[in-house]
Amino acid sequence: MSESKQKFMIIDGESGASAAIQEILAQHYDVTIVGTAKEAAEKAENQDFDLIVTGYILPQISGAKAISEIKTTKDIAPEEKAKLLKKLREAVKQVEMDFQAKKSATEVLLRESQAKQDKILDLLNDRMRQLENENTELGREVRSFKEQLSTAVKQRADAEEKAEAARNDVAHAERELETLLAEKAEAEKQAETALLEKTEIEKTAGAAIKERDEAEKKVDDALHERAEMEKKLAGATRNIEALNKQTTSLKEELDKTITIAETAVNEKTRLQEKLAKIQENWEKYIADK
Repeated sequence: MSESKQKFMIIDGESGASAAIQEILAQHYDVTIVGTAKEAAEKAENQDFDLIVTGYILPQISGAKAISEIKTTKDIAPEEKAKLLKKLREAVKQVEMDFQAKKSATEVLLRESQAKQDKILDLLNDRMRQLENENTELGREVRSFKEQLSTAVKQRADAEEKAEAARNDVAHAERELETLLAEKAEAEKQAETALLEKTEIEKTAGAAIKERDEAEKKVDDALHERAEMEKKLAGATRNIEALNKQTTSLKEELDKTITIAETAVNEKTRLQEKLAKIQENWEKYIADK
């Protein structure tokens, strides 16, 4: 089994070195970093630390008072504490050496940066002179641009006036379009009504055609009956003509008969008169006897 690491707790209020110290000591020790005395007390209640290190000034409380209020049950021999403090000082010293090395490197970088800045400044001065020349030229261009801008503003005003006229035309066209759409809707409504009427007319026409067909059939039947009647009438006419002939013949015979009868009546009357005269004469004759 591997040997358990000794535990350090560092109370660091605002210093930025604790992270570097933790990085160095973490290879051989279990290091805990806290920011306040309250956090340190809470950690100490749950864990036993071999060494607790704090700065003198902490947020809300001094470092000495914080150490006095932290309860720990672990008892370490003074020589062990001295050894741990030595390790801690070595770590702090290593941090300082790293800081100095970084500081030296930073100074070199600063000198290089200053040289670059000087070079950039020279370039900027050259650029400023160039910009002044360009600014003079730009002034002339600006004046020319202002003249062009004035012309453009005038053209823009003319364009806006034309655009306003165009908007009015568009508004008028939109109103006309709305009118046309309304007329179209009305025409579609009328067309729909016309279609309904057409459908109704087609139904009526269908019924009329059916009635016409039936009427034509009736006419055909009537014509057929008429032809039959004409045939019968022709036959009847012939019969009537024959009857007329017979009637004429009978009338002639009747006239003859009437004439004969009248003659007979006259003859009878004459004979009766003659007979009466004979009777009278006979009676006279008898009377004379």
